[in-house]
Parts: sequence; C-alpha cells; structure tokens
Amino acid sequence: MDFSNELKEIENLEKLVKENPQDYESILKLAHLYQDTGQLEESIVKYKQYLEKFPDNADARIDLGVSYYQLAFEDESRKNQLFTDAITEMETALKYEPKHQLGHFNLGIVNLQNGNMEKARKWFKECISINPNSQIAQKAMEILQQHITSPVK
Repeated sequence: MDFSNELKEIENLEKLVKENPQDYESILKLAHLYQDTGQLEESIVKYKQYLEKFPDNADARIDLGVSYYQLAFEDESRKNQLFTDAITEMETALKYEPKHQLGHFNLGIVNLQNGNMEKARKWFKECISINPNSQIAQKAMEILQQHITSPVK
C-alpha cells in the first residue's frame, strides 16, 4: 500500500502539534493517521494524549481500543493484555455513549477473537438491538450465524 500522502500529512501534523501541543484536533487526526498507516504504538500514544483532555469522546476511545486490538496481532507476547486493554477502552466508551453501535460490534469482535463466545454473543446481540436494519447489525448477524452456534433470539 502506498501511504505517501498519509505520511506527508503525518509529517505536517507532527509539526503543528510540536508548535502547539494544545492543538487537540491535530492530535486526534494524527492518531487516526497513525492507525491508518499501521503505526499502532504511535496511534495509542496520540489517542491517550487526546483522551486526557476529552475523556468522554466515545469515538476516539473506541478507536484507541481498535489500535490495541490490531496491535495484539503484531505482538504475540502482549496479546492477552492488548485484548484486555481494547475491551476496557471500548467498554469505557459505552459508559459515555451507551448506544454506540460500532462500539458494541467491536466488543463482539474482540471477545470473539479472544475466545469468549458468550460475551461476543452478548455484544453482537446488543449491537443488533440498537438498529437492526443497519449494515453493522447485518454484519453482526452474519458473524453470529457463522461463528457462534447458538441461534440469535
């Protein structure tokens, strides 16, 4: 994949943040770009920095959880801890935004990958109940049918 545009934007944002450490919008953009380009450790640092100022931003907290989740596949020695960190951040996000459908879906995915089928089933069902007609709910139903044997009620 060619990330030359993203890497240029990262370079520009790093300069902006260095000049103005309180530029939280740029910090969040930087976190997203680090995540998009697979620089997961860096994305985690920037998401945490952003969340220190805006702890109730559910989207940023879910994204932090996704970075932990993705990193778990790159760092086998910390896999269990990274899954735990992902779950913690995503569950915290839902305290701020209980109907965050993607948060529920992502919790289903992390728990499924972590081998916790009961929790995965619970999160996928909650995802579906928020908006059964959404694409994300349809995907949750597919995953339930493919990977989790008990029927959806």
